[in-house]
Amino acid sequence: MRVLGQDEVEDFLRTCNCTTQQGEIRSFICEIKHFEWNGIRCILRNFPSARLEELPMVSFFLVDGRIQIDCIVQFETDVIFIVSCKDRPTPAQKPGNPSDREAA
Repeated sequence: MRVLGQDEVEDFLRTCNCTTQQGEIRSFICEIKHFEWNGIRCILRNFPSARLEELPMVSFFLVDGRIQIDCIVQFETDVIFIVSCKDRPTPAQKPGNPSDREAA
């Protein structure tokens, strides 16, 4: 699979200070480059948390769901195009949600 849009990931990694996140994201990119993209079922089997409701857009969630990587997957041309890589706030980080300490 040819992976395009890796600049999105590199931009995100430049601002990311967590080596665990960096390692997991880099591993994911390596994995998708060498993954056998034989259809939707293969994605779900290997990436069970992937969201496929808006094909050809696929959202992958890494680092316990805290990182979202959105991609356009073209099975016919054997290309995956990364369109965004971003932090997802955890429920405690979302505006208006008190932290555990504040709720107590």
